[in-house]
Amino acid sequence: MSAKSIDEIMAELKRHYDKSQHKELWRVLTGRNPDDTYDTFITTDRNLWQIKSEFIGPGQAVGVGSNVRRIDDEIRKVVEQGTPTPFGMLVPQTPEIAIILMGIQKYSSDSVSKLTRHHVPDKQYELKEKLNEEIEKLKQNPQFRKEYEMYKERTKRPYG
Repeated sequence: MSAKSIDEIMAELKRHYDKSQHKELWRVLTGRNPDDTYDTFITTDRNLWQIKSEFIGPGQAVGVGSNVRRIDDEIRKVVEQGTPTPFGMLVPQTPEIAIILMGIQKYSSDSVSKLTRHHVPDKQYELKEKLNEEIEKLKQNPQFRKEYEMYKERTKRPYG
């Protein structure tokens, strides 16, 4: 496994999707982790892909991902659990081109936790490290760092 940036992963997923003979088998499952990151799992007709992301501002996220393993019936059952919710993601590839994903996904933090703990636990460290590297690169810009820290502080406050 090699953790890659979100734009690389989306380009790879799009190539697989375009070639897939069984697009009807593709599914998306997303859930939130206790550390305020999100895991998105995409099942294709053959493989399980994982995207680990963190919101860095309103409607903006940084993500990394990887093809984490072959798919099996047990994983398909876990991915089908959760609440159906709208799904959308825009991933720029060049200044002129972006990959747009949209549809209905399942949302379940419990199902995501089950996948990360029982089916792909060995992949989590590399993905988390790569995500932290990407955020640290962005934080080299003082303006971004200030906005990021303000956003994180705002999202910790309870409503009311």
